[in-house]
Amino acid sequence: MMKINVTVNKTVFLFVALFFIGNSFSQSNNLLVFDGTNDYVNLDALQTDFYNNASNFSIEFWMNADYNDQGDVRTAMFAINQPAGENRLLFMLGGTTNQDGKLLIYDQVPGSGPLYVSDVVIGDASCHHIAYIYDGTNGKVYIDGVLKDTHSPTFTFTSADRYSLGQEWDNTTTSQFYKGQIDDLRIWDYARTDSEVSTGMDQQLNGTESGLIAYYDFDQGTAAANNTTVNVLSDKTTNGIDGNLINFSLNGTISNWIVSSCVEKYPASIKDQDQIGFDIAVYPNPCVDHVNLVLDLSENSILLISLFDIEGRLILNLPPKLLNSGQFQQILNLQGISSGSYLVQIQIGEFVTVKKIFVSSK
Repeated sequence: MMKINVTVNKTVFLFVALFFIGNSFSQSNNLLVFDGTNDYVNLDALQTDFYNNASNFSIEFWMNADYNDQGDVRTAMFAINQPAGENRLLFMLGGTTNQDGKLLIYDQVPGSGPLYVSDVVIGDASCHHIAYIYDGTNGKVYIDGVLKDTHSPTFTFTSADRYSLGQEWDNTTTSQFYKGQIDDLRIWDYARTDSEVSTGMDQQLNGTESGLIAYYDFDQGTAAANNTTVNVLSDKTTNGIDGNLINFSLNGTISNWIVSSCVEKYPASIKDQDQIGFDIAVYPNPCVDHVNLVLDLSENSILLISLFDIEGRLILNLPPKLLNSGQFQQILNLQGISSGSYLVQIQIGEFVTVKKIFVSSK
């Protein structure tokens, strides 16, 4: 076991540690469920900003849908349409002749068929990350962080184009409504690299990252509750490119905000701390009613241990302990805690490590 050297101002640490507990995690971890009938998000506020940066761009989002639930051969997850409703760039769930749950991408050439048809089914009732990167010449398609295709698109854009989530325009008529979940939509003003797509897709942003045109984390409302006043999809950047929710019931588990099944939204600064923290043994994992935490201390230290659920709610917070140097073992009592994934946060001075554990039922 690796030993760590820490020097702590104990009074300052106690204040910082308690502040840290209250501010480490998002207060919600939600997404938006589309009903496949008539609800969608109007994102026309993107018109000017996207057009001004359309020479290079990246579009990323998470989705979760069952192709058996779709009401059309193809349904639209994200769509950019011409003012009269013809295609610019469409991300569709479906097939060329029947709904088979594949990813289809269309550009604006009428009757030419899709630019891309995936070789995998994304409508399998599981979460998938979709990314489309355009570098001014080539378009690239990524599914779950893996490059799937490179092609030469023909799209052009204007400042009057129409943008939407959950449907696409046929002339002036809404059509091809998507039934499923969408989460964490990011639009960038440059072509993201392979590594940026694969390493960044499951990290929550704060909205101030360089190159973001708009960022929608969907962490709004109260999951599956009455959210009739939460009818705007908020852009987390300072650009303020908000979307408007159209025809959402905003009450219950359909056509509403619910808990995300796709993205574990605790901040990247916390998620990455395991890389800069310290070595600690956590066992057994999965566990049932307890988990052991064992580490070596090279000097007297103050230790703080906390347990969060995956939505960032504080479940358990042990009082700070002043420990002598040597090996330390803590048994974390998990009796009465529901099965599922949790985060154990261990803080010693400036060092923090977060370990993910899974509590299983007896």
